[in-house]
Amino acid sequence: MRRSSKRRAQIPPHFQSVAEAAEFWDSHDLADYWDITREASFEVDIQRRVFLTALEPGLAKKLTEYAHQQGVATETLINVWLTEKVAAVTQEKEVGEIRKGDRPARRLIRLQPHKDLE
Repeated sequence: MRRSSKRRAQIPPHFQSVAEAAEFWDSHDLADYWDITREASFEVDIQRRVFLTALEPGLAKKLTEYAHQQGVATETLINVWLTEKVAAVTQEKEVGEIRKGDRPARRLIRLQPHKDLE
């Protein structure tokens, strides 16, 4: 049973673009077409996760300015720098564990500002 007694427009058999489909559905109510819909099942495989981390405002500003100078997104700059730092720390840890045998290396790691932000 249709919710509306007004005449409904025909749904185009194929939209030429996502924008065209969006334009159609922005101006039409799906409830008016509910009787011609059918159940659909599909799987979604989301590969990317976003993690939010608080930054000091001054640091965030410097990162944004430097990223802009380099022509990259701030997120990209941060990911590259953190990847480099983690790789360096991991390599240092592995070397330390090899020297000390099976005993894990324990030390305080002091993070220094990146040379480009000084």
